[in-house]
Amino acid sequence: MSVISVRHEHNLSRADARARVDAFEDKMSQYGIHLDWNAEGSRADIKNLFVKGHAELGEGYVLIHLKLGMLARSQVNSEQLEGAIRRRLDAAFSDDGGPVT
Repeated sequence: MSVISVRHEHNLSRADARARVDAFEDKMSQYGIHLDWNAEGSRADIKNLFVKGHAELGEGYVLIHLKLGMLARSQVNSEQLEGAIRRRLDAAFSDDGGPVT
């Protein structure tokens, strides 16, 4: 099983970082990826037909950890997906929220 783990460092408050992760989720929802946050808002499960994993919101960082299922591995280049996640996180955490590509 292919694993993708992307950690993004930031200097924002937890509330501001969560707002940025929500913007990231909005962009990723076009691929059927949604975050189901726990009660504390520090961890979210990610699960769909192609991937499963979690997002973690810590002090000064966001971590996206995904395991690609068999169907995704046959159709998705994991390096390209990792790069796309990094770019979208970078854009979401840029000063202006930036355009996400």
